[in-house]
Amino acid sequence: MLVLKTKSRILLGKKTRSLRKKGILPACVYGHGKENKNIEVNKIFFQKFYKQAGADNLLDLIIDNQKPIKVLIQNIQKDPDKDQIIHIDFYQIKKGEKITHSIKLNFIGEAKAIKELNGSLVKNVNFVEVKCLPEDLISEIDVDISRLNSFEDVIYLKDLKIPSNIEILDKLDEVIAVIAPPKREEVKVVEEEVKEGEAEMKEEKTKEEKIKEINA
Repeated sequence: MLVLKTKSRILLGKKTRSLRKKGILPACVYGHGKENKNIEVNKIFFQKFYKQAGADNLLDLIIDNQKPIKVLIQNIQKDPDKDQIIHIDFYQIKKGEKITHSIKLNFIGEAKAIKELNGSLVKNVNFVEVKCLPEDLISEIDVDISRLNSFEDVIYLKDLKIPSNIEILDKLDEVIAVIAPPKREEVKVVEEEVKEGEAEMKEEKTKEEKIKEINA
């Protein structure tokens, strides 16, 4: 189990700017039937921790060396200009209570429509909303695109292989992925290359025939 150590936070609102200047991230912990807690965590440490933990793993959160509580990283707020983390929301898990969460889709495999028909993968969905017990949560769901042999083939949400203890909340007939045909410009270039190749072959053939006539 991943463990994250934090401290209680006194400064609130605009006063949290002074924390950020010191390399400390303000955060809060909340949950169904749980009292909200304001906490703080070292920015550099959390950035390294987040790369390892990701957004979908259950964590043991320790506040002021107290007993660990089970949480998920619910939301990370970033500065739009600097793309830096400025606030974190943790969701405290209640034992035996199901949670709703987004699971990332991981596209794997090789599609024939890409390899042989020069198509491009179009991802209509990157995350799936699910409901399950915290201990049943998985970090990602594989989407095998090798079944996409033509531009007519489609992968729907209902086609995904998901454990029976995880309930999908999104519409099952939602399109996950398709293969788009190459653009007209690309097709035109290929056609022109083929025509040029055919013209060169005809020219070579004509030269050979002339040489044969002269030698005859």
